[in-house]
Amino acid sequence: MRLSFGYRNLTAIPPEAILSTAKKVTWLDLTGNRLSDLDDLLNFRNMKGLVLDDNSLDSHVRLPPLPNLTTLWVNSNNIDNVVTFITMLKANVPNLTDLSLLKNAACPNYLTEGSPKDYLDYRLYVISQLPKLQVLDTSPVTSEERTAAVAKYR
Repeated sequence: MRLSFGYRNLTAIPPEAILSTAKKVTWLDLTGNRLSDLDDLLNFRNMKGLVLDDNSLDSHVRLPPLPNLTTLWVNSNNIDNVVTFITMLKANVPNLTDLSLLKNAACPNYLTEGSPKDYLDYRLYVISQLPKLQVLDTSPVTSEERTAAVAKYR
């Protein structure tokens, strides 16, 4: 079941949604709110996709353990420390295959005035830490990148 609470100026997930639908939801869209705390997601154990674009999330936000989550988009937030954020993901979202961090300071690409060298280093670091990742920032992870990531960061 897909559920969207996009563009509602929310600071928390509505309690009625947690009680009535959390166990059934496989895809949750919370785009365009003011979320900074994700503790309520603990109840969404079957979720495979989560969209948190354009919220108030920072590098220290904690996702509860979500072993079924494979897709996470956190574009346009306040994430500025890639190591802190990816360490949390590695521990709590072990099956992540698709991650997008575009328009965050932690993702130094052309959208944030980062250099190609910085963006490549960022990609290699993230790929090295999340071994199941297949897509990063809408671009497929290549076998060459995976080899380079292992060589550089392991």
